[in-house]
Amino acid sequence: MRLGLFLTTFIGLAGASHISSAADATWIAVSTLENPACDT
Repeated sequence: MRLGLFLTTFIGLAGASHISSAADATWIAVSTLENPACDT
């Protein structure tokens, strides 16, 4: 079924996006800890 494939793809993309956002947040946190004077 195309709907099932669409939902699977959508959930996969949403999951990848969520993981990417978490990785970005972690990177920002690490950068902030390494450079506390850089307040952006």
